[in-house]
Amino acid sequence: MAQLKSETPMVSVDAIVPESDDRDQPRVVAEKTVSVSGLPVRVHVDARGVSLALMALVAVVFSLQWAQKFFIPVIFGIFISYTLNPVVSWLERFRLPRLVATSVVILTILGSLVAVGTTLNNEFQSIVEQLPTTTHRLSKALSRMRDDQPGTI
Repeated sequence: MAQLKSETPMVSVDAIVPESDDRDQPRVVAEKTVSVSGLPVRVHVDARGVSLALMALVAVVFSLQWAQKFFIPVIFGIFISYTLNPVVSWLERFRLPRLVATSVVILTILGSLVAVGTTLNNEFQSIVEQLPTTTHRLSKALSRMRDDQPGTI
């Protein structure tokens, strides 16, 4: 190997470039990027690849944002199916077909939601009925607190 000058960085050239690669120059890997004097040495950067990757990332983010009305329910459905799959498998051990086991699980969940909804309906009714008197009490208490405090002047 020839003697290198002190200002020359140590680099290795990647000699194996795939034939499908359309780059004109082989890749350069910098092993040492600081000269003997302590100043940094410029290294070639593939700006085209970085810019294409950045544009692809921005395109993916915007396409996911545009398609969120589709992907969020799909992912939520997949999450629910993976969560309820052990219950369905447990019911299949009792020799129930998968369709019947899935229907039993869904009907159980819907029935429990209806039962909770009717129970909470009575609670919400009582809260709505008490809301005007509670609002009146709160406004009276706030006006008393405001009247008791001295003014800023």
